[in-house]
Amino acid sequence: MPNSADALPMRWCKSPSPAESNAGSTCTSKSRVSATSILCKRMFTYNYRPYDRYACPIASPAVLADDDDGWKPEDYGFEVLGCKHHFQFPVVKLSGLADQSEALDTHRNPFALVTVAHLRTRQTRHDPEARYQAKRTLVRLLYQHGWERQRILDLFAVLDWMIQLPCTLCTSVRWILNCVAVRLGSMPRR
Repeated sequence: MPNSADALPMRWCKSPSPAESNAGSTCTSKSRVSATSILCKRMFTYNYRPYDRYACPIASPAVLADDDDGWKPEDYGFEVLGCKHHFQFPVVKLSGLADQSEALDTHRNPFALVTVAHLRTRQTRHDPEARYQAKRTLVRLLYQHGWERQRILDLFAVLDWMIQLPCTLCTSVRWILNCVAVRLGSMPRR
C-alpha cells in the first residue's frame, strides 16, 4: 500500500527544456514557473469544461503575446493513484507572425488586424510618432475592409485600447477617424 505522500496528486506543465529554448532560461524563476503552471491549468480547464457540458471534442489553442520566444508551455497533466491525465495544446506566438504583417494587413479576418495592431505596438514601443502613424494606418484599414458600422466601432475600440498614444496625438487619430468615415461614407456621423 502506498504511503500518504504517494497518494498525493502529481501535476506537471511542460515547457521546453533550456536545451530546446532559444532563450535558455525557461522555467528558471519562480514567477515563470508560476505563470506556466497557471496558464497550463487554465488551458486544461478551458478545454475540459465545454467538453463536459456539450460532450464533443474541443480544440484549445493558446495564443501568446509575450516577449519571451523561448517560453512556450504546451501541456498539463496530473497523476493520482496510478491514474494519469495528460492534455497537450497547440501554441501560437504572435511574435512569430512579425514577418507576415504585410499579408495580415490585407487579410479580411478581424483577428489579423488585431494581430497587426499588437505587432505594431511592440515595434513602436519607444517611438510615439511611429506609433501614431501605425495607428492611423490601421484605422484606415478598418474602413478599407468594407465592414459594417458596428464591427468598425468595435474593432476601433480594441485598436484604441491596444495602441496607446500621448494625449497630444490622440486628438489627431480621432480627427482622422472622422475624416476617413465621412470621405468613404461608410459610417454616418453621430
